[in-house]
Amino acid sequence: MVQDHVSNQTIGKMRMQFWRDAVKGINEGKPPRHPIALALHEASQHANIASYHLKRIVDARDAELNTPTHLTAETLTAHAESTSSSMLYLLLSLLSLPSSTLSHAASHIGIAQTFTTLLRALPFHASNKRMVIPAEITAKHGVKQEDVFRYGPQADGIEDAVFEFATLANDHLLTARDMLKEGGLESKVPARAMPVFLAGSRIQPARVLNFVLDEVIQLIFNELIDPSPLTLISKRFHHFSQDPYVRAYYFLTHYGPNEAIFYALGRGKILTSRVLDILFTSGAHLSRYLIQVSVHHYFFVQSHFIKSTWVRSVPLGVFIYFLKLAEERYGDIPRGKGEDDGSLFSTFLKESRTPSHLKTVTWETIREILRTYKDPLMAQFPLALAIEPRLLPFAVENGFQMDSKYRDFVFRKMFEKPGSLSESLSDNIAHNVRELCKLDQTRTVAAEVCMEAKVNVGGYSALKTLDRSGHLRFELA
Repeated sequence: MVQDHVSNQTIGKMRMQFWRDAVKGINEGKPPRHPIALALHEASQHANIASYHLKRIVDARDAELNTPTHLTAETLTAHAESTSSSMLYLLLSLLSLPSSTLSHAASHIGIAQTFTTLLRALPFHASNKRMVIPAEITAKHGVKQEDVFRYGPQADGIEDAVFEFATLANDHLLTARDMLKEGGLESKVPARAMPVFLAGSRIQPARVLNFVLDEVIQLIFNELIDPSPLTLISKRFHHFSQDPYVRAYYFLTHYGPNEAIFYALGRGKILTSRVLDILFTSGAHLSRYLIQVSVHHYFFVQSHFIKSTWVRSVPLGVFIYFLKLAEERYGDIPRGKGEDDGSLFSTFLKESRTPSHLKTVTWETIREILRTYKDPLMAQFPLALAIEPRLLPFAVENGFQMDSKYRDFVFRKMFEKPGSLSESLSDNIAHNVRELCKLDQTRTVAAEVCMEAKVNVGGYSALKTLDRSGHLRFELA
């Protein structure tokens, strides 16, 4: 509706007057410099576009600003005739199809189209305190507007009112088809007029989509968060979705190789043994940590960070096959509570200030996890790099890139005065920073280290070493 696109009624009236003047200018060969007006003027040079229909549409939209609702179905029908039907008349004129039969059919199609559009938008209009069903219909079924605005489809009588309104729309559609038949067209619209009458076609959207190429359907599937509802609209779509290659390709394309297995495990019966085979042979990444988390989750051993049903929706036979593939890849996998790679990594971070002889998880253990099992623990790498810069090569192998929001934090941590003297040697700090500088470096941290030169001798000495060796991308002095 027009009022949805203007801030107040006065602005709407001004727009309507602009279009009245534009229609007049188009008719006189002097259109305003507006893209739509210029396009209409150009079209009028090649086809008979009646200015009467254009003016009729503008007048109807202007009246809509004053009375957005209708008391009777008759007044709403007249409004639909002036808007949607008039638009179809103009399209027939563009196609040079001056047929009274087609015009009469277009009149009823336009009315049916308006009624249908209002019904589809009923929740939107109700949320804006507007009742688009004529008052005589709502009153007949005892519908109270305030109840519709407040309770929506649960309001008393609204279902009956919607049904009667939809019946009126269907009656106009049937009348249009009867007119085509009586006009000697035997209910068939001429090929040239099909674009105009497509809204009244018997062909359902699902049947139209049956002619779409499989490649296009796959592209549509790949863009959907959940393609399941789409598979229910036609037998062809359902049959297409049963192909294990289609399912595997969806997970790989939609989520990427690193996350395909994780999301596939959460899709229940959609995941089959064949889909797993295709995922693995097509490059989907499987980390040992993901296997451990899935085992804990499936058998209620440990909840980890997952709160949904996730892998528990996968059939037992498929999950056993998944574990078989996991064993073939990694052999015997630690499965106990707290023995998973993620728990070990978290413990390693927590014990960063603990003396070496008291640590329960060593640097060598973490290095083995990242080097051998490729666990993508990306979220914790910035903190891990600050604690243990030797993780950098493995972080990069796992896809880590220095994020600007973590950059200063990581560099600053590396220059901080550590707890033990052996770790505070400037040479060690300089070596670690050189490794990290392969990703990025910052002036801010260098300035902070200089300001703390007296209390952080090791850090300042390391900074000077980096300056002399040319590893800083700026001059220290």
